[in-house]
Amino acid sequence: MALETSDIFNLLRLELDDKELPGNGDSSFSLWSNEELYHYIDDAQREFARDTLCLADASTFSAVPVTTDDPWVTFDYRIVELRRVYLNSTGNVVEFMTLNDFERGGNYPGDYGQMKLNSSWKQSSGIPSIIITDMESGKGRLYPIPNADDSLEMLVYREPLEEIEDSSTDLEIDPKFRRALVHGAAMLAYAKDDVETFNKDGIDTHLVLWNRAKEEARSFFRKKTRRAPVTTYGGI
Repeated sequence: MALETSDIFNLLRLELDDKELPGNGDSSFSLWSNEELYHYIDDAQREFARDTLCLADASTFSAVPVTTDDPWVTFDYRIVELRRVYLNSTGNVVEFMTLNDFERGGNYPGDYGQMKLNSSWKQSSGIPSIIITDMESGKGRLYPIPNADDSLEMLVYREPLEEIEDSSTDLEIDPKFRRALVHGAAMLAYAKDDVETFNKDGIDTHLVLWNRAKEEARSFFRKKTRRAPVTTYGGI
């Protein structure tokens, strides 16, 4: 049976040997409050998603607005990495790249690869075919500037959509890796700056287990996204 948020919470309290006292959901006499532990679980799940690229999403950001004469689009803060970008009006791929790659040119297929940039590129308008990802934090710069309202479909790797504040929020990562969240959250709990909670040995122990779990997950998800090998057969 898949572990849910409440299961991870209970396993974390057990791992920390920190019961809820005096009971009835009141954690005021515990070393870590319920709110703190759910916060640690949330932080652990977000770190796991960032470091392993385990949350592929092709639907949440399927209509990111593009506005006439505005070259900028906003990246949701939960997006970790772009996988593909399409212009919805045409279905065409919008290439994403850094500013350095854009200015170098010649390394990408299509008309852009043959283009020689000059200082006027920032004023060029038309149907966007490129999005520069690092000109401004949290935003993408379209080239050319859009000459009509439109939207982008973004296929991404992302962080969890909802913040974990209590047991009502579902975990998003693959069930086979959820138990690892106990190690990530316990490491954060032992790092709490308090004489009764700070535990260097506890931090070190769970850090090793946490990093090992993330590496196993990275390997698992890399295999899922790897292209199948092409086998060729020689004729007689």
